[in-house]
Amino acid sequence: MDEISTSIKDYALTIDTTLDEDDELLDFVVESVIDRALIYTNRYQLVEDYEEDNTNTSPIPTQLERVLAEVVIRTYRTIAERNEADNYAVKSIKDNGQEVTYSDQLKSYLNGSRDTDIFVGAEETLKRFRLPDIIEHTKQF
Repeated sequence: MDEISTSIKDYALTIDTTLDEDDELLDFVVESVIDRALIYTNRYQLVEDYEEDNTNTSPIPTQLERVLAEVVIRTYRTIAERNEADNYAVKSIKDNGQEVTYSDQLKSYLNGSRDTDIFVGAEETLKRFRLPDIIEHTKQF
């Protein structure tokens, strides 16, 4: 999976030259977008076989790498903008316990957003690569 992550990150760096290759946030966003895409397309089941033997079908087809790179860029920009605007935003305050909680936009955006928000513009393409859920095989041959 490292090759796939690197390829998607390279595409993102090519598309948006303002991104920093050594940015830890970019690495985190790449991995998060890949995880979300694998779950969305039901391809997570292919990861283990691919990591054991790279000749097996890639869990992320090469046709999706550039599409996911664009999703990475949009997600990265959204998180960066939210972190700049709300870096020190107060989420909650308790009076007697004197507790102040600051918001964490990174976690709230990636964990709280729907797939349609994350994959805006790429959803139709991702749907084409969905694998069916096979729950039980009941027919005897």
